[in-house]
Amino acid sequence: MFKSVPEWLETVEFTQADVMQQTEGVAERFELLNRTKGEILSSAIFRTMNNIKEETVPKMLKFITDIKLEEVKEIIPILKEAFKNSFVCAVSDEEEIKRNANLFDEIIDLRMGK
Repeated sequence: MFKSVPEWLETVEFTQADVMQQTEGVAERFELLNRTKGEILSSAIFRTMNNIKEETVPKMLKFITDIKLEEVKEIIPILKEAFKNSFVCAVSDEEEIKRNANLFDEIIDLRMGK
């Protein structure tokens, strides 16, 4: 599956509405309001398995829900190169990556203006 990602990225067409639909699904994993007990448990398991602290959730939600189509498209060349060269890409908050810096050969900040 992953080997075909560079080719897929070259041909995929998506809109801001597509981006919003995907980010809403991700954001739902973090929010606990109006959730069933099962959904709350699932969210708690997701947060625990991904070592997500409660205090980072609002920052993550803001980042996820504010992302723009142009920002997604700007990182496609980086993703294509990473898949071609079998690099591993980790996406997390800055503090989490710094805490786990020993796991990486190199850390590259992909945020705009950095």
